[in-house]
Amino acid sequence: MTKKARGKQSVLKRQKPKKARARSRREKLLTGAKWTVGLVVAGGLLWGAHRVYRMRAPSDHTHSILWKVSLKVPDETPLSDQAAAALSATVTHLLGDGSRANMQKAAKAVQRLGSYARVNIVKIAPGRVAVYVQRRTPALCIEADRLRLVSITGEVYGQVDKDNQAGCPGPTVTGIFEHMTKLPMRADSTSALTDEEQALVKEALDLQRAGQTRGYTFAHMDYHKYRGFFVTLKDSDTEIAVGRAPFAGKFEKLQEIFAKLARKNEQAQRIELDYQGKAFIKLKKM
Repeated sequence: MTKKARGKQSVLKRQKPKKARARSRREKLLTGAKWTVGLVVAGGLLWGAHRVYRMRAPSDHTHSILWKVSLKVPDETPLSDQAAAALSATVTHLLGDGSRANMQKAAKAVQRLGSYARVNIVKIAPGRVAVYVQRRTPALCIEADRLRLVSITGEVYGQVDKDNQAGCPGPTVTGIFEHMTKLPMRADSTSALTDEEQALVKEALDLQRAGQTRGYTFAHMDYHKYRGFFVTLKDSDTEIAVGRAPFAGKFEKLQEIFAKLARKNEQAQRIELDYQGKAFIKLKKM
C-alpha cells in the first residue's frame, strides 16, 4: 500500500457519522397541533356531509301520509261498497308520498282490479286526492285462457269463477279461442287479441244485440270455425245455427219459423239458418 493511500484511509477512520439532531419540544408541539387541526377539520366536513345527506334523503315520514280518497264516477251510479273499499285501500297503500310516480303506480293498480277502463288520480288538497274512474260495462262471458268478461265495447278483461257464474251478465261464448293458452295483457288490464279474435268478439256482441232486439235471450253461444255461431235459447234446448253476420235478417226468418211451428203445435230441436236463403228444421219427437 502506498504512503498516500495509507494517509487517506486514516482520515476516513477518524470521521464519524453525524447523529440526527434531536427534535426540539417546540417542533413536537407544532406537529401535534397540525394533526389536531386536521382531525377537527375532517370531522367537521364529515358532520356537514351527514347533515346534507339527511336533508336530501327521503324521510320515512313522507310515506306515513294518511290520504283521504274521494271517488268520482262519470255516471250517477255509485260504486258498490265492496268496490269502493277495494279502490280506496289500493290507493292509500300505494300512494306513499304522493309523487307523480306513486300516483301512476296506484292508478295502474286500481285498473288491474279489472272493472275500470280509465283511472286518474289528482291531488285536490294537502293529504287529499280524487280518484276518477270510468267503469267497463260487461255484456258477456267468454271462455278464453280462463272465464273472462266482455265489455259492451268488445274488451276482454277480468275473470269469473267457473264454479259460480253468477257474475256473468249474459251468455257465455265458447269456441273463439281454440288453444286456451294464457292471453297477453295490455297496460289497461285487457287481453291483447289478434285482429281475427277481436272481430269475432265484436260479432258475438252484434249477435247478442240482434237477438235481444227480436226478444230472444241466449243461454249459450258457440263459435264453429267453418260455420259461424250457434246459439241455444234460454229456457229452451232448441239449438239455432245462425252463422256469421249480418244477423238481423236471420232473426226475422227465425220469427217466421217459430210462428209456423206454433200453428202446427210442433217444436224444433234444431234450426239451421246459416245457409243463404234457406232454413233447415229438425223437429222434436212428440
